[in-house]
Amino acid sequence: MVGDILRRRVARLALVAKNRVQRFGSELLLRMYEFFHVDVVVLEAIRDVSRDQQLTEHLVEILTVSSTRLYVSRGRKTLRALLGLMQSTTRPDRLSPRLTHGRSTG
Repeated sequence: MVGDILRRRVARLALVAKNRVQRFGSELLLRMYEFFHVDVVVLEAIRDVSRDQQLTEHLVEILTVSSTRLYVSRGRKTLRALLGLMQSTTRPDRLSPRLTHGRSTG
């Protein structure tokens, strides 16, 4: 879908509910749609739901977005740690004396 939008093949996008794009970063996607002049239509019907049910749904949406951001943040930290580990193991000046096979490290 994103590829089609970038190729300007999409003029209008119909969403069943706005929360369908939240796990992908709705703010970013909505700005992208605006930039590429894609009309976004939300088809979410107005439901007869109690105030408690609405509050519960909003809390679930908040938790979903927050946990996704936390997951992405942890993923970035893990990636940085792995890249640092890879760099330190590929540089001879950072290897332990046992791993340098008798070469001087200092």
